Amino acid sequence: MKFFQHQIIYLYLKTIFTNKRPKGEYFAKNLYVNEDTFWTYFAILFHNEFKLPSSKESLSFCFDGNPNFFYKLNENQLPMALHGNHNYLEFLNKLGMKI
Repeated sequence: MKFFQHQIIYLYLKTIFTNKRPKGEYFAKNLYVNEDTFWTYFAILFHNEFKLPSSKESLSFCFDGNPNFFYKLNENQLPMALHGNHNYLEFLNKLGMKI
């Protein structure tokens, strides 16, 4: 973990002092993790106005994980989307939805 932290610090400093623009894009392309990680932890470093939704707000947007848990947490409401919807076919069938 410490090695990864050093890599991130090095990449951040390299990004700050590079002439490449936009800096956030340069950082994200060289971070080598999925885009969710960038937007969750690092976007604010490059986009001052960036804000994450609350957990409650994000539940109405999308589920990614155990659908039974998130469905109950979201007061038995489906979100706008399901991340990796092919993983939810059995769950949706139980709700009477055919895909």
